[in-house]
Amino acid sequence: MDINSTNKIGVPNPASDIRTENQKLREACSDFEALFLDQMFQSMRKTLPGDGIFGKSHQKEIYESLYYQEMSKKIARGEGMGIGEALYKKLQEKQ
Repeated sequence: MDINSTNKIGVPNPASDIRTENQKLREACSDFEALFLDQMFQSMRKTLPGDGIFGKSHQKEIYESLYYQEMSKKIARGEGMGIGEALYKKLQEKQ
């Protein structure tokens, strides 16, 4: 039981539990969209030709991977592509 989901006398508050469950579901759907976008960006990155002006290195690959992960999270947390929102609505119907 979450301390924030109780009222002043320690009795569980079901409305608060529902709200936190909806927040958790929305966050999970957003995380799924971020993961989907990251996989898409990684696949797209593999199709780029050549080494560019900086050459090819393991460090550059790590940096690019982290960059695309963060970009995916920011896109999904904002408006996103609608994948997370559609998934959230569908899963909320099932609850």
